[in-house]
Amino acid sequence: MVEPRIAVAVVTMGNRPAEVDALLESVAKQDLPPTRIVIVGNGCRLPEFAARLSLPGEVTTIDVDENLGCPGGRNVGLARLRAFGDVDVVVELDDDGLLVDADVLRRVRDLYAAQPRLGIVGFRIADEHGETQRRHVPRVGAGDPMQGGYVTGFLGGGHALSMAMLAETGTGRPSSSSRTRRPTSPGAPPTPAGASSTPPSCSSSTPRPRPPGTPSTTGSPPATAFGWSAAASRSR
Repeated sequence: MVEPRIAVAVVTMGNRPAEVDALLESVAKQDLPPTRIVIVGNGCRLPEFAARLSLPGEVTTIDVDENLGCPGGRNVGLARLRAFGDVDVVVELDDDGLLVDADVLRRVRDLYAAQPRLGIVGFRIADEHGETQRRHVPRVGAGDPMQGGYVTGFLGGGHALSMAMLAETGTGRPSSSSRTRRPTSPGAPPTPAGASSTPPSCSSSTPRPRPPGTPSTTGSPPATAFGWSAAASRSR
């Protein structure tokens, strides 16, 4: 069994410095360290992350002068990973989420190793109480959110993409010129594309404390998956 090489990609606009730090610290705690971490500053200047947070793997920061929107920023990260050419799967994470368990990246690796034609693995989205809302289970009937199943869509907050799939299909994500808003979680304001004309500084701050044992919104273990071949694949 060939073990895929995993990268992590995060896009931030500089308005969630504490959450980005907390997310990257949860990546650093994974029992399978990623080969690469790419962080895109979408219309902002990024601080130093690698040494300060003891991040594993090769860490690359990219400052983008213009806010390209979430899809455009993620395209920048994917393009850099394609240029490196040394990873097989990229895990894209929203900058306000957490990988709650320490084995998420290892489980993603095992899924792709067992199913080479697997295209996308979507993560279960949980709130601060560990609950998954019905609207966050992207399949008819929903059922148990802890059980993986066939889907034709996935949640953007946390997911893994096969680089081999992207080489065949392309990213398919519009830039800010054709998409002005991105989906947001309840209570969060939509993000206008190109909102930052003067790049802010993505300065670091101390993450807000969380109650012991409570998970955050993004990055629970993978729950749904599908392949880009004719047959769909399960995550469990």
